[in-house]
Amino acid sequence: MFKIIQELLTNTLKHAKADQIDIYLNQYQTSLQLLFEDNGIGFDANNMTEGIGFKNIRNRLNPLSGTLMIDSTKDRGTLINIEIPAE
Repeated sequence: MFKIIQELLTNTLKHAKADQIDIYLNQYQTSLQLLFEDNGIGFDANNMTEGIGFKNIRNRLNPLSGTLMIDSTKDRGTLINIEIPAE
């Protein structure tokens, strides 16, 4: 989880031009949930080419059976939701 957060921070600092980042980490029932949100420039999540950062995150999530959801719109920032089963 540390490496995933590190990758998200690197991506945000490198690309988003954000001045605020919120990170929430919760355990809910049988899953670990990470919510990562920034107020940066955002991007069109429906029409994006996944870079090495997101590929690294997905590769780290695969052995954990984790899921990654990206919600971003230009000029609105980005919200990343990650869930990992904690059983």
